Amino acid sequence: MSAAPETLRDRPVVSVVMPSFNHGRFIDAALRSVHAQQGPALDVIVVDDGSTDDTQRVLDGWRARGVRVVRQMRQGASAARNRGIELARGETIAFLDADDLWPRTDMLQAALDLFEARPEVHWTYGDAQPFEERDGEIVFIDRPYLQSGGWYSDPSPDGRHGSLTPSDLCNNDRFFIPTGTLLIRRRCFDEVGGFDERLKMFEDTDMWLRLLRYPVAFFPDVLLWRRVHGANISHRRWAHVEDLRVLFERYDLASHGVSFDFHAARAHYGAGREAWRARRFAAAAREFRRSLQHRRAWKPGLLFMAAAVAACCVPSGGLRGEHGEG
Repeated sequence: MSAAPETLRDRPVVSVVMPSFNHGRFIDAALRSVHAQQGPALDVIVVDDGSTDDTQRVLDGWRARGVRVVRQMRQGASAARNRGIELARGETIAFLDADDLWPRTDMLQAALDLFEARPEVHWTYGDAQPFEERDGEIVFIDRPYLQSGGWYSDPSPDGRHGSLTPSDLCNNDRFFIPTGTLLIRRRCFDEVGGFDERLKMFEDTDMWLRLLRYPVAFFPDVLLWRRVHGANISHRRWAHVEDLRVLFERYDLASHGVSFDFHAARAHYGAGREAWRARRFAAAAREFRRSLQHRRAWKPGLLFMAAAVAACCVPSGGLRGEHGEG
């Protein structure tokens, strides 16, 4: 990706790329959390990926505040991020999805300070806290993702320089690091390319695996509040197990001690739980069975039996949408 024509002196310090699809009800709060950042000049780019809601109306007021808005036909998050990278004017790039929030107003400046102190570091990342909004109030759910996965125990606002391996990245429960916590030197994308638009899931993990060639620093702190709602695509990771298989083959993850069966079992187990909560018991039983085929465990075993019994007891009219479940 070619660099922008502006001179180094004229460039903003950080380009923030925000992909959005039908997040009109969330995007104002996301942009306010971006503009609350203290320190660096910002080049904010919203890529509206074919929204059909009121996103453009909400963005009208932000255009006057310098936010660049680009609208394209629906192509997916990877294409939207790649478009933002192409348009970025900054030397460093951050990402924030339009339904998420940045809670630390010094997040970008802290990463820039670390870049200055450690020029060999090319990207930084941190933890994310899932939340729901209930009656206008933010309610945290579960623990922060990476902390619950054992990446650290004591939070700290300071970054830690270190290394990251494919095993570190992929041998955790969630198979990812939160995209909205990263700051990346632009030249990394010039060298490794953009997000793989062929992947419908795990495209972020694919990118981070390519970035492992560069030294990285980790902030053991919550840098992102990640909104959980019905439209989150990552809650349906089970629907893209084939994309998971692509990553295992592309990066030979098995040779790094990463188990495909472990992650596939978790994916199908999550699908079963989702179907169970929706009372789609036949679909739940099917997903729990698939989970057991990858990895034997007592919990999906019990839930498989319970879902199978429930599927026999629920009238067919109560199983709407069963045939649409993968």
